[in-house]
Formats: sequence, structure tokens, C-alpha cells
Amino acid sequence: FDRKRRGSGVLVDKCQTGDDYVKYQICQRALDSSDTIDLDVIRTFCFTGLPESEKIRSIYWKILLNYLPTNKSEWEKTLSEKREMYKLWVAEISRTPEEFEELHRKQKLTEIHEYEIQEQQRQRLEQEKEKQYEEEVVQQILKQEKEAQLKQNGEVKKEEEEE
Repeated sequence: FDRKRRGSGVLVDKCQTGDDYVKYQICQRALDSSDTIDLDVIRTFCFTGLPESEKIRSIYWKILLNYLPTNKSEWEKTLSEKREMYKLWVAEISRTPEEFEELHRKQKLTEIHEYEIQEQQRQRLEQEKEKQYEEEVVQQILKQEKEAQLKQNGEVKKEEEEE
């Protein structure tokens, strides 16, 4: 075991004594000791029983359930984001039936509009491919005509030379 583990083991041993105040102090110290929380320590404390403190319990369980990151410097930002998500969720589920219908109608219109845009893009691409193909065919025909003309000119010159 490294020092941190041994230190955690000592804390865990003390925490298993059953004295709620001692458990509270140990658990609080584990939260305050560094910027990063050791999940193994948190799991052990929770397994052996947390003190009857709502603050400690809520923080530990939020960490265990990945609601809070183990890096304490990210807690404020994370909590702010989660609260904002919650507000948006509450606003979304607390709509009237008319608001739901209007939202559904707008979503359908948006989907139709997006489909129309995609269809236009697809048609444009097809037209561009068709135009490119036509240009290639024209170029081939011109090339073949030029080759035929050069071949014919070459035969005419041979006939003139033979005469």
C-alpha cells in the first residue's frame, strides 16, 4: 500500500468505531483534504456507514452517482449546469396541451423544411453529376471526331503521296 492508501485505511479503521461525531470529522476531513476526491475512500466510508449529516451524505452520494465529479474545482460549474438542465426540463414538462401542440407543429414544420433542403441539395448534386457526365460525353465525342479527322487526313496524304 502507498501512503495514501495507508492513510485512508487508518481513517476507515477510525470510521468503523461507530462514533458519529468522529465519523463526521473523518468524512469531512476526507472532503477537505485535497482537490480530488478518492472514490475508493468514499466507497469505503459509505459501505461502513456515513454519519447522520445531510451535508456529508448528499455530497458523498452525489459523487458516487457521478452527479458531481471527483475534482472539487469542477463542482460549482457542474452544479450550475445541472441546475440549468433541471430548469429546462421542468419548463419542458410543465407545458399546457396547447403549448405541446404548438411545439409539435413547429417541430414538424422544421422537419419538413429540413427534408426539403436535403432534397434540394440531393437534386442539385444529381444535376451537377448529370451535367458533368454530359460534358465528359461531349469531350469524348469531340476527341473521337478529331481522331477520325486526323486519321482521314492521314489517309488522304498517303493517297496523294502514292499518286
